Amino acid sequence: MAAGYGDTGQSSNLIVLKIADNGKIQIKQEFYYDGGPSYLVEKVISDHRSCIYAAFEKTNEIVKFVWKNGTLTEEKRFQAPGEGLCHLCLSEDRTMLYGSCYMSGDYFAVDTELTQCIWIKKGQKDSHAHCIYKGKENRIYLVDLGLSSVCRYQQKKKSLGECDLNFPIHAGEGPRQILLWNLEKNAVVINESSGTLSFWQIKQQGTEQQAQRICTRNTTKYIGNNAPGDAVIWNEKILFVGNRGAETVSAFSLERFGEKIGEWDCGGKFPRGLFVSDEGVALTCCQKSGKLVSCRWDEEKAQLNICDSLNLPGAANVIEITAEEEWL
Repeated sequence: MAAGYGDTGQSSNLIVLKIADNGKIQIKQEFYYDGGPSYLVEKVISDHRSCIYAAFEKTNEIVKFVWKNGTLTEEKRFQAPGEGLCHLCLSEDRTMLYGSCYMSGDYFAVDTELTQCIWIKKGQKDSHAHCIYKGKENRIYLVDLGLSSVCRYQQKKKSLGECDLNFPIHAGEGPRQILLWNLEKNAVVINESSGTLSFWQIKQQGTEQQAQRICTRNTTKYIGNNAPGDAVIWNEKILFVGNRGAETVSAFSLERFGEKIGEWDCGGKFPRGLFVSDEGVALTCCQKSGKLVSCRWDEEKAQLNICDSLNLPGAANVIEITAEEEWL
């Protein structure tokens, strides 16, 4: 399922699709929505049923859809707090959605039935709350691009709790996302403002933990303005990241702490959302060219090969729907 901000022509900007083995894209359902749907999260209910939550950035709404037997239907809307809702994350126990608001800098939690806010962390001056990452044991990582801040909090029942781990991000790096692997012993922070990736090791120091920077890498070989977009970890081995400026997708080895594997044309302009399946199907949301581009990752040749594309105005995010269609 893919979402885009949309255009004035009301072209479809919320699409359910299938990807064939050869990378060709087949549209199954398509809709147009005002409000700027720009981020998607799935909550699996059963083998054949999911709830899909969409963040509508322009109207600051969460819209709940139900995916059942191969059909997507809208069920409910919720007016979220703050301004500029840009990211959603499902809690570890799957009872809450965490949200972050880029314009107001607010973070919040709401129940998955979309009835009430559970807690709100208000933004500060210059805050740009960009991302929440759900860790294990109710740990939550909050990423603030405006304050160049990445902090870990301990969710306690219906409250956020206190910060128990701070990443010493440099002023001006402008982090937009964090990803963790190796049982949360390692992390990578995608820094939009500096155009870099910072790799970290989380070490136990007595009764506390500390985040230690291992290295920092440029996300592209391109010389010029570049703002990395979303990144994904593939099979705990490779980090893929889109480069908005270079108009490429780069790959880095996690096993060799950020050693660059390669960089390839993304097939459009301003690669924002990114998804790579376990089987190596890659989908890139090219926001400014309004394209969803499919690729195949060839691990043996270490090559990303473009296969197909479709029009998706303001393409922003794409996820895999994991609930299967039921054969009736």
